[in-house]
Amino acid sequence: MDYRQLNRPERGVALAYLQLSGYSCAQVTQLVSRWMARKPLVKHCRAPEHVFCTTLYGP
Repeated sequence: MDYRQLNRPERGVALAYLQLSGYSCAQVTQLVSRWMARKPLVKHCRAPEHVFCTTLYGP
């Protein structure tokens, strides 16, 4: 059955099940809304710039 055809209580169960993957409630909601809008499910964050700082360890 498609997520769009589920009623509200069934969607809550589906979202709770998806949270078992380790994502937070907000992350699951964002991913589902992106999926429903047919947008790519990609990671939008990047590593902090200070992690790979070459000025401290450079020549």
